[in-house]
Amino acid sequence: MSNGSDVIIGTPGDDTIDAGGGNDIVSGGAGNDTIDGGSGFDVITGGAGDDIIDGSEGFDVIDGGDDNDWVRGGTGDDVLSGGAGRDKIAGGDGNDVIDGGSGNDLLRGGAGADILSGGAGIDVASYAESNAAVSINLATHVNHGGSAEGDVISSDIEAIHGSRFGDTLTGDAGDNILRGLGGDDTLTGDAGADRLVGGGGADRIEGGAGADTLIGGSGADSFVYAAAGDTGTDIAGRDVIVDFSTADGDRIDLSRIDADGNAGNGDTAFSFIGHAAFSGQAGELRFDAAGGLAVISADIDGDGQADFTIALLGGHVPAAEDFLL
Repeated sequence: MSNGSDVIIGTPGDDTIDAGGGNDIVSGGAGNDTIDGGSGFDVITGGAGDDIIDGSEGFDVIDGGDDNDWVRGGTGDDVLSGGAGRDKIAGGDGNDVIDGGSGNDLLRGGAGADILSGGAGIDVASYAESNAAVSINLATHVNHGGSAEGDVISSDIEAIHGSRFGDTLTGDAGDNILRGLGGDDTLTGDAGADRLVGGGGADRIEGGAGADTLIGGSGADSFVYAAAGDTGTDIAGRDVIVDFSTADGDRIDLSRIDADGNAGNGDTAFSFIGHAAFSGQAGELRFDAAGGLAVISADIDGDGQADFTIALLGGHVPAAEDFLL
């Protein structure tokens, strides 16, 4: 099209539209459309179909419409919406406002202080392309570092993907998915049934309350427990550590839990008794292993019953060196 201010209406088929320069209004209509807004202040609607929309230069307002769209704002302060479907939305440069709409969406704010809202579905805010480590807290909404500096992440975003650096990712009371990717990351789940994935690097992983799934990835990872209530005693309530590896240097850190629950005698360490049965002595730690599953149990009050348990998948048989007691 021209470098003027155009109004472009697509066909019901799969259209390819290059709006060129100027302040354009573009409607792709039905079909799987590819739209480039070019420079200028553009208003673009993808309509039905799996659309690819690039706002390119300037301040753009883009609505992907129904189905699974790929939307990119480009330069400028853009307002981007995915609509219904599993959308991928990238803000690019500028201070962008991004709304995933309904469906399970992947949102990347990029550079600038962005506002990210997931809408309905399980939505991810990704900082995989950040040029520095990020710190994201879904509970306090305080975010800084790298591409996260100044970002506002709404409470309807459930998952965070970090960067290739050492990130600090913290969940909220909901069921969160936190992925550290590369670097030595600190992942904290808070409440909820969370899935925490360290990725590469020596990661510190703390599920918090709720039945969490913890995956360290490569590197010497620490699985940290601050309280006995961080994991339950039955299958539905206990944490699961998926890939524990002594060879990688992984450790289960129970050092913050008073093993006998008696504050009067100081912070007592657990006593690892291997596969032996509880003797009725407070502070014992034991395991059962069969069929690729090991269940670690701790007796804090000395009644011979487990007060918390942790499951290990993958066939690892626990030993004393696996723990910080």
